[in-house]
Formats: sequence, C-alpha cells, structure tokens
Amino acid sequence: METSTEAYVKSRSNAEKHRNIIMSVMENHRKPMSSEQISIHCILTHPQVWRRMSELADDFGLIERTKDKTVNSSQYHATLWKLKTNQQKLEL
Repeated sequence: METSTEAYVKSRSNAEKHRNIIMSVMENHRKPMSSEQISIHCILTHPQVWRRMSELADDFGLIERTKDKTVNSSQYHATLWKLKTNQQKLEL
C-alpha cells in the first residue's frame, strides 16, 4: 500500500510529465488550442490536460488565455490557450 508521501511524490512527477507533454503539443502546433484539442494530439485525457493549463499559465508563465473561445465536443465554450510570445524554453 502506498503511503501518502509516496502518492504525493508520484502525483508531482505525473504533473511534470503532463506539463511537458502539453507544452510539446503546443510548440508543435503553434496556434491557440483548447485543452480538449490538446488532448486529441497526445496520450493525455482531456481532464489530465485542463488540470495543468492554469499551472502552465499562472505558475510557470509559459502560456496565456486568449480572448477567443471555441465550442468543445460537449457543446460548451472553451478557452483557447496560446504560447506566450516572449516565452523561453524553461525546465518545468
């Protein structure tokens, strides 16, 4: 059975891997994308992606919300995210 410390370390490691995957997709496409669109282009699920988007924007400053929205597969409006124009490659 996992201890809470082991679970915490594992979740932090997964979050870092997920952020790296998301950034790779965004760098490859170089256009604003929703979290659902990003998930289509990688091995992550939509919830795994959207959980990391605010971190990448607010904590790391690598991406930003656009004013534009798109409609996702569940017919809700979704934020489009883009790479920051002054973004430098940072280690997450």
